[in-house]
Parts: sequence; structure tokens; C-alpha cells
Amino acid sequence: MKMGPDELNEKVTEVRDLLEAKLRVRGRDLDHQLSRAGRRLPKNIRRDAHALAQADLLLRNPKLARMVNLEMTEMGQQRVVAYLQQIDPRQALVTRRLNWLAGIALNLLLVFIIVIAMLRWRGLV
Repeated sequence: MKMGPDELNEKVTEVRDLLEAKLRVRGRDLDHQLSRAGRRLPKNIRRDAHALAQADLLLRNPKLARMVNLEMTEMGQQRVVAYLQQIDPRQALVTRRLNWLAGIALNLLLVFIIVIAMLRWRGLV
């Protein structure tokens, strides 16, 4: 099966739509979306998605299109789609908010411990 720029563009569009739907990441192209997603994607998924974006650029030029390994690109796209489809956007949002609150709670606890230590050091408690 020969994959051309149109087929790869459809696959890139599918990945972009999933990134927007599941992670709420928007951008002008796939690379921009991936940079905005950052560490919310595992390293291997990010690498596969970057390879897909690079292949999309290379396939637009006939001379550079020969550099693209289409089988690896398609396998990487399938891994990215499989990972993104298993994400529950609501659960991801709840987890992100709970992590934010846990960070604030930890900072407040540390400030409280430092204040008590300072008061004890000064002999006020």
C-alpha cells in the first residue's frame, strides 16, 4: 500500500482532532500542538507524533518524500491514536486539578512548619 501526502494528511488530522478532543490542546499545526501538550504525553508517544509531523512535511516535497519510512510512520500513528483514544478527558482534568491542590497543600504545610520552627527558635512558643 502506497501512502501519499493525502493519506498521511488524513492521519495527521485524526491525531490533531484527538489531541484537541482529549487533551484540549489547540495549535496551528501538529508540532505546535505537541509542544503545547508537553509532558502530558509519554516520551515514546511524543516521539512517534513528532515523526508523524516530520513525515507530513517531507511528503509534501517529492524529492524529500523518499526519506520517509512509511511503515514506521503508520505504526507510530497507530500507537499515538491508540494512546489518545484511551484518555478520559474528564478524568484527566480532575487529576490535574487534584495535583494542583496537593501542591498548594504541601506548600502551606511547609510554610506552617517553617513558621512554627521560627517561633520556637525565637522562644515565642
